[in-house]
Amino acid sequence: MPANEPNYGAMSVKDLKARIERGGLTHEDCFETKELRVRAKEADEARKNGGSAASGKGAEQSDNSTLRERKPGKAGKASAEETAMLERITGLVTESTKVVGGRDASVILAEAEELKTTVADMTLTENGRSKMMEQLAELDKSLAFENSMEKNCGRIVQLGFLAVTIVPALLSCFEKLMEFYYRPEMVVEPANLSNMHAVITGGCGALGLELAIMLANSGAGVVISCHGPKNREPDEVESRLAKLGLLHGTTRSADNDPDAGWIKVWPLQLESFASVRDFASRVAVEMGTLDILVHNAATKEGCSRTVDGHDLVHQVNYLSPFLLNHLLLPAFREGSARIVHVTCDVGLQQPDWLPWPLRRTQPELLPHVDMEALKKRREGANATGECSPLVSYANSKLAILVHSHELNRHLTGYENRGVSHAVNPGYMDSAFGRSESVPAGKASARSAMMGYLPPVWMANQIYSFTLGRAFSGLGSMMLRKTDVGAKAVFHVATLAALGDEQQGGGLFADTAGMFTECQKEPGECGRVPSHKQPASAMDEELAAELWASTETAIGRKGMTPLPELPSAATIEERQ
Repeated sequence: MPANEPNYGAMSVKDLKARIERGGLTHEDCFETKELRVRAKEADEARKNGGSAASGKGAEQSDNSTLRERKPGKAGKASAEETAMLERITGLVTESTKVVGGRDASVILAEAEELKTTVADMTLTENGRSKMMEQLAELDKSLAFENSMEKNCGRIVQLGFLAVTIVPALLSCFEKLMEFYYRPEMVVEPANLSNMHAVITGGCGALGLELAIMLANSGAGVVISCHGPKNREPDEVESRLAKLGLLHGTTRSADNDPDAGWIKVWPLQLESFASVRDFASRVAVEMGTLDILVHNAATKEGCSRTVDGHDLVHQVNYLSPFLLNHLLLPAFREGSARIVHVTCDVGLQQPDWLPWPLRRTQPELLPHVDMEALKKRREGANATGECSPLVSYANSKLAILVHSHELNRHLTGYENRGVSHAVNPGYMDSAFGRSESVPAGKASARSAMMGYLPPVWMANQIYSFTLGRAFSGLGSMMLRKTDVGAKAVFHVATLAALGDEQQGGGLFADTAGMFTECQKEPGECGRVPSHKQPASAMDEELAAELWASTETAIGRKGMTPLPELPSAATIEERQ
């Protein structure tokens, strides 16, 4: 090969065709690459000689040239390369018709575009080229709608994912902000409690101690129970009360001023029925009469058995208060008795009003009256299996509300013996209030696997260090001060209007409005309407069943029974 002669063997099909066209020749009858190389060389020579390429072509063909004249599409024979390409395109068309198992339309169309470019650069028979291009054009047409649907569905899925994850979170945040904005200032009326006696369980906690100080400053003699003596909490509380002059036996105690309030600190372990009976006996002996009983003690540490065989949370938060009510009832002063049960938001939680899949609550995590917890004790079951302390905590707080309403109905069997109320002080800025209260659902296998995907994992990490911390800080700012919760319980325990038998059986919370000066009757201020309470709390049949099951679970031996509900004739006679 001469040094200045082009290397036709290294040229692409596209370059060869361009050289042929520049030389004034045609390549339509060239079906193989080697034919294009020969024709390109002829075109270059024709351009150098300045002669007619067409005449050169005719002379060469008539002179038995190496080129073979063919009639495109008729006499031409398809090469193996052309056959393979036709099969590939046919297979792509077949794949596009699959309903299940095929690739996305966008992927198939992208491959079809590549094949169009490849077909344009190949040397093919006219029939083969025409057939391939027709199939590819038909493929574009048939998949156009499907490709559009896939893109729209992708957008819908993205928007749906954002809606399912972000909308509920924004709504929850908005609801909390609105509740905080409209939360009324806790203002309660003072009370004269001289010569009155009160008992508060959990009195060494933040809320209980604040409430005891308020009652004592109002003139009441108060006994607060602490879990001691295994911890130093009672000693620390007594030291604080002594500095305030409220500890019984100090300068402001009843020893010096009969009208002054005082506080005593007694031990009580609610996880033991024996301890409850000892405490009740001591109250009856040393106090004589009782005007106010506040069930404030609670625990979230469940999934373990007490010495009496019950779940720890269920016994401390519900069973022992039930027993203490029975044991102390004969000591209640006629005409002024008041029993107050402290419940909480998680025990009052109801199904979300949002539809699935925006729903923010899981049905299995909503509080319910847990009859099984009582049956397990009677059947001797152990505490094995799945258990959630916070679910038990929510169930027990709902049970104490149901019991409060039912107890009020039973108290009508006594002549003006007293009333029972429940109060929800709300989340407070205390160690107990800041601890986790809402039970978390068990993540599905799919959710657990998705949590390890890099985009999801990164999004969770970013949220936890940015918006997560911001929301957490905002939530802490919206917690009520302890004295606000104590005032709410104080109001329910002391307001004269709430001592009326007709006003008994209420549930009170600041989310229902102001406790005073609410433009309604005093007994209606801050009262949660029955339709906004959990349905089970207003179910009298369920309450009666829970009452009977609780008596059986505790054991009627050693428990002072309450009389049956009065008949309609008795109620009419009293009225």
